[in-house]
Amino acid sequence: MLSRLGIAMMLLLGRLPLAWVRALGCGLGWMLYVLAIPRRRVAQTNLHLCFPDRSATQIRALTLGTFVHFAQAWLDRGWLWHGAPEVVRRRLTLTGAVAELQGQLAAKNSTPAPAAAPALDPRPVELTGNGATDKAIQASGCRSLAQYKAKAKRDQLFAAAVNMPPGSIARACAESNLAVAQRELANA
Repeated sequence: MLSRLGIAMMLLLGRLPLAWVRALGCGLGWMLYVLAIPRRRVAQTNLHLCFPDRSATQIRALTLGTFVHFAQAWLDRGWLWHGAPEVVRRRLTLTGAVAELQGQLAAKNSTPAPAAAPALDPRPVELTGNGATDKAIQASGCRSLAQYKAKAKRDQLFAAAVNMPPGSIARACAESNLAVAQRELANA
């Protein structure tokens, strides 16, 4: 029953004007900030760790903004999932490497290009003794398990950073973590 209520709410949100959805998200974000005390403390701790130079007042403001943006993004699913296609097209603007994305989509629908051969590296590969892991290390072009793990971590952080809004706190944290992971990969 509760899931039907949630779906009905998303259907309703899909029909509301964007300003109303954002206002509801702002109110929900404030309510979560006030009521979800353990989550608020975790968010404030994380923001303090990411931005140690910020004052407690600035951290509280960033935390509130994070709760508001989270709630608004959650409510946006209503019009993203259930809104009319013309509404979604009008509200969304693709930025960045749009031509590259369109090229990738076109390439998916055509025949795949042959994979490039990895560059040969004369250094020996440090094997772990686990056949599947060793194959994964060699296929990635890495020389050791530590380098393989560092590369996987870097790739995961890069994917997360790219999907965050430019200028957002989350993106700044992700880019900071990505820089650390890049240094770890260079040292692995």
